[in-house]
Amino acid sequence: MIRNKAILFFICTLLFSWLIWFSLAITQVNVKQPPWFYIMMIGGLSPSLFGLIFITKTKTYTKKEFMTSTLSFHQIGIKNILCILMVLFIPFIGSVMIDYFIFGNSLNYDIFFYTFSSPKNICLFVLTFIYAGPLSEEFGWRGFATKSLLSKYNLLKTGIIIGIIWSLWHYPLFFLNGQYTIDSYPVFIINRLLKEVSLAIIITFFFKKTNNSILCAMLIHSLSNIFVNLFLPVRMTRNIAHTCILIIITVSLVLIEKKITLRSTLEGKYNDI
Repeated sequence: MIRNKAILFFICTLLFSWLIWFSLAITQVNVKQPPWFYIMMIGGLSPSLFGLIFITKTKTYTKKEFMTSTLSFHQIGIKNILCILMVLFIPFIGSVMIDYFIFGNSLNYDIFFYTFSSPKNICLFVLTFIYAGPLSEEFGWRGFATKSLLSKYNLLKTGIIIGIIWSLWHYPLFFLNGQYTIDSYPVFIINRLLKEVSLAIIITFFFKKTNNSILCAMLIHSLSNIFVNLFLPVRMTRNIAHTCILIIITVSLVLIEKKITLRSTLEGKYNDI
């Protein structure tokens, strides 16, 4: 039953977004211009839109659980927030250093300086990356789908399933006029798949660790986007280095999770004796 509902959620989410995005890709209208930009953004709403519908219909949370999961920083905890910052900052700074010292590429600071040139630009940047990803996606990918799958599968399998579908969901965006500049589609798509599967496992780890905090998932998604988009364009060398470091961190978190699970199992058996 849980699996069937998750599958139905994935189908509804993909169909809604793909119908809009593939239409824009086929017509090759410039999605940086209105009204096409707003139509593209509507397509991005489908994960949270259907996530909230399925959460309501299946009563995934009580009202109190949902409000706490969505609004409570206390549920996340300062220790987890610091861990999240470290987990996201290490791939960023590591990939920047590799790209600079090995490939001789420096960061582009144009967007960074433009963003911090005025309070208005700062607010617009922050609001954009709170909406574009965290608010428009996380009620679905994590709030409904991850919570549902974790009741049946372990952290690794849940993260891989969500990561693959999450990556597939983005694919039409790569062919929109005005959205991405891509030199090599095969390399870009494979790297993107590995990155999003890794990030999905990381979010699943902290989502589970914070007792299903949707706010925690939003925080990770938002910070991940901000780290990347403050220093565009991202060269493929830095992109690949970032993904490699992210994979190493992901493997480490999976091993930590297995150790915690094994310890809990052994303690349970010991207490039963």
